[in-house]
This record gives sequence, C-alpha cells and structure tokens, in this order.
Amino acid sequence: MSQYPHVEWFARETGIPASNLIRGFELERDFHATILAEPDANRRQQLYAQIYSQVHPLYRVSRDVEQRIRSKQLNVKRFQEALRGKSILDVGWGDGAFLQAVDRELPHGQLLGIDVDIGSAIPSPIIEYRSTSVVEFHLEVEFDVVFSDNVTEHIAPADLPVHLASIHRALKPGGTFILIMPHRFFGPSDVTRIIDNTYSNRVPAMGSHLNESTYREMRAALQRSGFVNLRPHRLVKVLGRRTNLAAYCWAEQNAWLLNLLRRVRPRFAYTLVLIAQKEPRTGSCKNPVGTFLFCMWQSGGRKACQS
Repeated sequence: MSQYPHVEWFARETGIPASNLIRGFELERDFHATILAEPDANRRQQLYAQIYSQVHPLYRVSRDVEQRIRSKQLNVKRFQEALRGKSILDVGWGDGAFLQAVDRELPHGQLLGIDVDIGSAIPSPIIEYRSTSVVEFHLEVEFDVVFSDNVTEHIAPADLPVHLASIHRALKPGGTFILIMPHRFFGPSDVTRIIDNTYSNRVPAMGSHLNESTYREMRAALQRSGFVNLRPHRLVKVLGRRTNLAAYCWAEQNAWLLNLLRRVRPRFAYTLVLIAQKEPRTGSCKNPVGTFLFCMWQSGGRKACQS
C-alpha cells in the first residue's frame, strides 16, 4: 500500500477498513475531477447524488445513537449563545445528531434538518427532517439560525454562490449563519489523508472535498452573498488584545506563521469557523439615525478585511 502510506493510520482513526478507504478514495478522485469540469448545474446535481450513494456504504461505521448525539454536544455548547431559544435550520445534517443535541441541551424554536438522503435520521417527534438538495433550496419559512457543519467543502465552486444564496434566503433579517469547514492550508481533510496526513496543504484534497477554503476566500464569498458582520468564532488574545477577522486573514498570508502552526499542530488551526449575519430589515431601528449607525456597525466586519 505504498501508494497510500497513511491508510492504515486513517483506518485505525476512523474504524473504516483500509480496503474501503482505498476504494472510496478511487471513486471520489474520479468524481472530483469530473464535477469540477462539468459546466451543467443539473448534471452536477446528479454527480453529487451518485457519489454519495456509492461511498456512504463504504464509510459506514456502527455507532450507537447516544454516542452520535454526545459527539455533537460540544458544538451546542460552543454556540449556545447564538442557538438558545432560536429556530434552527441544519443544512446537510447527516443523521440529525446535532439537532438532537440542541433539543436536549437548550430551549429552542423550530428545528429543521435538510439533506439529500434522510434514511439515516435519528427519529424525533420534535425535529423535522426533509429530503432536498443542499446546493439550492427554497423553504416556506425563515430561521433565526442556519448551521452548516462540514458541508460547504463538498460544494463545487461553481455551485457555491447558489448555495450561499439559499442559506441567505432561509434566514430571517438579522439572522445568524454559523459556518464550519476545513481550512485548506491545514488540509487535505477528506479521504486524501490516506496519501498525506501531514496537515501541510502539500497535497490538495482530491476526494469529495471540492472547496476546502480560507478565511480570506470565504469572507469574500459571504460578502458577495449579502452577509454582514463577519467574525471568527474564536477571538484569540494576542499581546493582550483580541484579534478580529482581519487578523485571521493577515495570518493566512504569513508563511512563517503558517509553518509554525503546522509544526505545533493546534486543533483549532484545522478548522475554519465563521459567524455572519443577514442584514436586518431597513427601519428595524426606531429612528433613521439609529438605523444608520446600526448599519454602519454591521458593515464594519465587512470593511475590516477588505484588501
């Protein structure tokens, strides 16, 4: 298996047989090249459905329901301030474990999960699951929060504007979008790790991750889609001062710092976490001056990282 030097390690970490990982990688590699070259949006939709129907059975690992829900409780605690008492849309929810954890841990409004396949959903009388495309979708209601956990990297760059427009449309004015995805500079983060598990970006993702990204790139994409008040989840203190999104963008351009982080390998560096908002309705403040000042404050995050 010299062609896949890290496959045994990855098999031990995931519990997936090495032979399944190799077969899955070969299927995903072909899919990756094909979908990136495909100009037709409808054909890309078919390719998404085709690859996941092929590889999901290969990667399936037996985990009890309680374990699956517990694995999502950390994210509920991390974002509890934004989630508490809110209606939540989980895009690409997998088996629904995150929404199950929200239901257990926090007061909340409506809970809806959308994904292409709802066959693995954990049954719940509280949570609604709906089978639909996660690239482009139209819902009859708007939500306080849209949550996306390791979904965006599976969206082809050609489909990203449509995907973000769907999320923006699904939010109430002033609503919050929470985005979690792999950071490309610490990748690859898909099954390509059977080839390169150094977190160095030396080998690009060649599997189902079509769009591993950076803060700088996702900032621009979100702004183009109308999101405001962009900020990282972690406001790390440097020399006693809290960093902002501009600092994260700057750090991505600093080769020395990136190499240091790769050697230290802090877990937070592997993941890109952004919080953004949909602009509030015009006139949401009681007076024009208040509305103007509020909008100026909201746009500050958008201007802070422009270059």
